[in-house]
Amino acid sequence: MPISSADSYEIRYGWTRRGAWIALTLASFMGVGLIPGAEPPVGLLLEPLLAPILAATVLTASCRRTAVLIDQKGITLGRVPFTHREFVPWSEIVSVDLCSVMAGSGRFRVPVLDVRHRQGAAPQWHPANSPGVQAIDTYLANHVDADFVETFRGTTMSTRGMVLCRLDPARLKEAIQGFAPGVRVFGDVD
Repeated sequence: MPISSADSYEIRYGWTRRGAWIALTLASFMGVGLIPGAEPPVGLLLEPLLAPILAATVLTASCRRTAVLIDQKGITLGRVPFTHREFVPWSEIVSVDLCSVMAGSGRFRVPVLDVRHRQGAAPQWHPANSPGVQAIDTYLANHVDADFVETFRGTTMSTRGMVLCRLDPARLKEAIQGFAPGVRVFGDVD
């Protein structure tokens, strides 16, 4: 069903197979410390380290908060522990990328939604002003299509993990193309 200007696409946090696996794994490592006479794995007390991660995972998956909202105004990236809510209007968005990044020392892939956007001039401390990033920009300017380089020069990326989200890539692509046909869509969205 095509997207109309009154529609929106909302991705909510909730329990997924991978989220349940993460919670059970963390709980089992913590549970070893409760067995009388058992030595904790790796000889460490893992409870103080794992308890906040387990609590954040369970709370995020159970709250059903909005992870991403795509509507006629732009994209809103919802708040989760250790991040802030962020709204990016369509006029500033350059691209959206649904990709997988390696996590856990490269043992498994984590789905991530990246929104690349412009937000005026980057502050002096911003990574885009670092000599390394400027050197990459110079290299790309000499080796990649000039239009492509100019499109992404000076952009910032906002990211949200999609481990605890049920996401329909086809609906995501349809929503982005329906509201902002000029925005580039990359990654596993096709």
